[in-house]
Amino acid sequence: MRGSRQAVLVGLFLAGCMGDDGGDAAGGAESTADAAATGGTPASPDAALPPEAVGLTAIKLLPEAPQIQPGRSRQMQAMGEYGGATKDITAAVTWSSSDPSVATVENEGRDKGRVHVEKIGSVTITASLGDVSGEVKLGKACQYPDYDLRMALGQSIPPMYWENAYTGDGRQVTYKLEDVACDEDVSVIVFVLGAAWCGACSAYSMRLNAEAEAFEAAGGRIVYVELQDMNYEPTDSHFAYEHLSSLIGNGPGIRVGDLDTRPGNLFLTNNAEVQGLPTVYVVRRRDMTVITTADIIGDRSLVDVALDPEADWQNPPPVEFHGNCGPADEEPGEPNDSPAQATPLALGDTVQGGVCDAVGDFYQVGEAGPWQFELDFDAAQADLDVYVWDPATNEPLRVNGNIIGSEGTTGHEAFQHSGPALVKVLGFRQASTTYSLKLSTP
Repeated sequence: MRGSRQAVLVGLFLAGCMGDDGGDAAGGAESTADAAATGGTPASPDAALPPEAVGLTAIKLLPEAPQIQPGRSRQMQAMGEYGGATKDITAAVTWSSSDPSVATVENEGRDKGRVHVEKIGSVTITASLGDVSGEVKLGKACQYPDYDLRMALGQSIPPMYWENAYTGDGRQVTYKLEDVACDEDVSVIVFVLGAAWCGACSAYSMRLNAEAEAFEAAGGRIVYVELQDMNYEPTDSHFAYEHLSSLIGNGPGIRVGDLDTRPGNLFLTNNAEVQGLPTVYVVRRRDMTVITTADIIGDRSLVDVALDPEADWQNPPPVEFHGNCGPADEEPGEPNDSPAQATPLALGDTVQGGVCDAVGDFYQVGEAGPWQFELDFDAAQADLDVYVWDPATNEPLRVNGNIIGSEGTTGHEAFQHSGPALVKVLGFRQASTTYSLKLSTP
């Protein structure tokens, strides 16, 4: 199924509400007569106006170009200008619609100024206060783009929704991509597909949470989707909230379980291209198209993507390297910048070294039994990670979808493994600093 592209033009025009000349004249005569009869002075013309009208020179409606899909609503804001100052006067102005069959507007209560679009058509929403008015005209209303059922790179994603999604502070909300697609404050949406049994998923969520506030400030939004629990069973949104709360607390982002995904439960499990976990899709809000993945952008910050969603993020430029150490800080086994140059490690070995170039350092563990690798560094200066490395793919080794290694956000990384292995120490997002490592028996 594909959505059809439609447009609705909503013109917001503010006209001042003024009485007719006859009424004003009569009112003025009565006021003068009353004042004369009582011996007082005539009342000021501003006396009957709300205080927000005094000194008001102009009104501006925000947002300046809202998109409202038929069947949806949006809160408008009226900003009054008073010389060099501005003030929110949404509750003071009078709102009306030129065609209620196309759109209505709330004129009372907490939702005063909220526009509800009923159908496609032209309409003027009017707000007024005293004899001051202003206007803003809108282009097309929001309509969800054409889409494919598969969630894959370069495709527009389906209008999924969750009726019992959770926010970071534990509130249950209905979260609809149709609404997000119309939110002009959003530039991109990141979908993090993970599972409770996936250690790499937990590490990614914690790392993303560290920049989540900056990401949201840049226009990004995060949706964490838990596919399975510790027993590889499908999960609901309540489980997703509990699990993610243990990892990222009340950090920004929506938490949902794929059992609750609609238009069909397990929709992402069955319709997303998942080659390993975590799978991270970045969707441009403008056309709800997957523009990149975490695997493609690698060490680049998602904040960069949120700030410039129109860039070619399928071919991102490399992250610039800034070294925090030099040749004197390198480990004795340098050069060890390739698998063929890997420094041998045995149980009990300790090494003082540094990631002082953009490549990282390789070590070869030759032990037949179990071993533990520990890495310590100054987290205030850089973030380093350590992985069992697969030279065939030139990527971290995965077993059952889990990356073997450690990629936390503190200055201590540690993991256990067994048997001979190639290990790589590298900087997250081209980070650079000195480190100490130790290979020991678990």
